[in-house]
Amino acid sequence: MMGPMSLRTSEYKHIALDDKGRPVPSGMPRFKVRDLVMAYLAYQGTAEELAREYDGLTPAQVHGALTYYHDHQAEIDTDIQRVRELDEEIDRRQQDDPVIQKLKKLKASRSR
Repeated sequence: MMGPMSLRTSEYKHIALDDKGRPVPSGMPRFKVRDLVMAYLAYQGTAEELAREYDGLTPAQVHGALTYYHDHQAEIDTDIQRVRELDEEIDRRQQDDPVIQKLKKLKASRSR
């Protein structure tokens, strides 16, 4: 189990920086601004809709995250790209994993 994260304030009203300097909604260290931006870009929802999807966030925190993104777009976009590349690498490794291959064969045999 992880211990509590320390958050530092930022110049943005609803944004703090976690112990690694990553922007997070104030009081919500498990969410990253990057993750909210990815959801926003994927679904084009409103701040209110995103707040409903991410339990515990307020529309003000979502707006703060989007404001932070617009002011730091290149930095956040680079982080988003890094996360996507890591996800792709994990997917590639899983494709070659013998256990995954066996499970896929088992699933295919059961669906016949």
